[in-house]
Amino acid sequence: MGSLLERSRSRRIRSQARELVEECESFLTGQYPSVLQARGVPVPEWAWLSLLAHAPAETLMDHAAGGPRRNYLDRLNLIWLGAVALLTQELVVQAERTGCSVEELQHAVLVRLELRWVQTPSTASVVGPSPFVEEVRQALNQFRGSSNLR
Repeated sequence: MGSLLERSRSRRIRSQARELVEECESFLTGQYPSVLQARGVPVPEWAWLSLLAHAPAETLMDHAAGGPRRNYLDRLNLIWLGAVALLTQELVVQAERTGCSVEELQHAVLVRLELRWVQTPSTASVVGPSPFVEEVRQALNQFRGSSNLR
């Protein structure tokens, strides 16, 4: 039996560890923007890119159809959701055009773009929805099919 202080510290560490795991899971499933929104925290551009890069195809289709808007209450996030919906539609079109799955495109294009943002943080500075859409569009348009999957 530890002291009250040790037990309290241990509970706090477990709670923080659980929160970290939940945040990581939400990032890897494309749900991080909604987690931040629920906390009332501004959603950075990289989190919107993570939604595009990591969300399952069904979730992206829901976004493209305007599904989860009820989870986003502020106007700026609704604008970002519109950008994500547009890019999801373009992701699907590009997948059909190249004969790849949405998941293959996410990995080949969007995860690479995400990694580029991490390596050069200046490109991930506050860009806004319109430049974000253009940057993702350019990355998608540069993808030419199965030869780019390597």
